Amino acid sequence: MEKKISLQNMPDDLKNWKSLSEYNKQWYFISGNIRYVIAEHIAAVNYFHSLFNWLEPSLVFGDVHKRMVLILIASIYESVLTNAVNRTRKKEYYGTNILRSYLSKKKILNEYDYKFEVLINDCFSARYYNNDWKKYLHNIREVRNWIHIAKERNDNLKQWFDGETIESLKDKLEDFRRLSEEYFNRNQI
Repeated sequence: MEKKISLQNMPDDLKNWKSLSEYNKQWYFISGNIRYVIAEHIAAVNYFHSLFNWLEPSLVFGDVHKRMVLILIASIYESVLTNAVNRTRKKEYYGTNILRSYLSKKKILNEYDYKFEVLINDCFSARYYNNDWKKYLHNIREVRNWIHIAKERNDNLKQWFDGETIESLKDKLEDFRRLSEEYFNRNQI
């Protein structure tokens, strides 16, 4: 007998996603269309989390499932940091923004290297977050890069990832949302 998986069969208490408009409202401080993409990614994270709890995948599939959630979350972090830098690079923000203290005017107004690693380091220099956040975001970035099958895996990073849960990744993202809201509002970008 063939078993079909249908969301209609998922218990309501496991369906922990909200409407896109609710996620969009939570990230009101992010400008442009990227806010809607972030909302879609958060909905997908919560959808995958619901599937994970419902299907209770085995060790191997569970690890891959968690990594896929991490990849979605990493893209949210990268998008938020990119949004902060983009808004600061505009000429009208140059004279009033904290990022001017570590980026030369030439770098702000011309070409910027949008690699996730550079964003993490530059936003740390701008006092967006503390060293613990910087380390956490670099861990996220490195594990996200495991999508490349040939990428060498660091044992310490593997231990870090094994210690994380989907819940802890989501909780940390919510902490980052609050931190970002404060940063964007404080610096009026």
